[in-house]
Amino acid sequence: MRFPAPLQRYADRLDAMSLRERVLIFLAVAVVIVAIADSALFDPISRRQKVNSQRIHQQEDEIRTNAGQVQAYAPGANG
Repeated sequence: MRFPAPLQRYADRLDAMSLRERVLIFLAVAVVIVAIADSALFDPISRRQKVNSQRIHQQEDEIRTNAGQVQAYAPGANG
């Protein structure tokens, strides 16, 4: 299969490499792809999850406070 000229040079260089060199290049490219995916996809998701978790904890604290206020106003209420 023939590639455009700039890509063909890289393909020829890759063909000339030993199996060990090809494996190392493949692993290096895979690490770069995973690092890019981690920073582009997973970091924003992780940040959003952390913000949502903090919001949930804050709302739980507000619920506890409100429940305490309700019990203070209605001492006979169960809850």
